[in-house]
Amino acid sequence: MDWQTLSTDADIRTYMNKLGYFHDSCLKEAHVITKSFVGEDYGMAIDPTTSAHLFFQRQAGPISAIEIIFEEVVHFCISPLPADYTAEILDSTFIKKNGIFYWANCEGFNPNNIILKEGLTWISARSVKWRDRSNMMGGQLVFGEKT
Repeated sequence: MDWQTLSTDADIRTYMNKLGYFHDSCLKEAHVITKSFVGEDYGMAIDPTTSAHLFFQRQAGPISAIEIIFEEVVHFCISPLPADYTAEILDSTFIKKNGIFYWANCEGFNPNNIILKEGLTWISARSVKWRDRSNMMGGQLVFGEKT
């Protein structure tokens, strides 16, 4: 499937409805990319632009796996749950405020009053696009080295 860009509140609502607000889904993988690097001559190229590719799987169709790219990341906070909790997402928040997109793995997330707690994962970025990856169910890695 082609990449679908989210731009408006209506785009976000349509997207969230398609995905059941991430109910019974899990964040399987996250891949963060910066444009900074060290060259072969040990010179460093600095570019603070960061993107994050998130891969979710869910226990429903017709879209059962989703890849989302958050470009020009502003914040990214990932906090795993304690070992005695399950990792499924029951609800989520996805909003656009002042030109910034915010996604969080809980209902009612407010970017003006962020209370950090165990298990809260959230990200904000200047642009977002997604695609259906329902052909990628199971435990195999999507990003990174395949062993």
